[in-house]
Amino acid sequence: MMSFFMAYLARQWFFEKIPLLDTFTLGAGLSIMGQSGDLAESLIKRSGGVKDSGYLIPGHGGILDRMDSLMFTAPAIYYYALFFLEGGR
Repeated sequence: MMSFFMAYLARQWFFEKIPLLDTFTLGAGLSIMGQSGDLAESLIKRSGGVKDSGYLIPGHGGILDRMDSLMFTAPAIYYYALFFLEGGR
């Protein structure tokens, strides 16, 4: 439910040209994709037998734990903007 609310706020503040139905679809889809990125990164760490993916941010799982959801959501929002927003091509 929070993803729908935050998607609506983002639309109101920054992306007024995105249709409301697309806003809620993106909110739900990006929420699922962000969690999928986190699970994929955890799977990679567990298969390697490590707890942290690096030492840059000690105690926080490494830099990959800070960027894992972006690995899936950034390409999705990029392709949405490329193919569905005006001026995309």
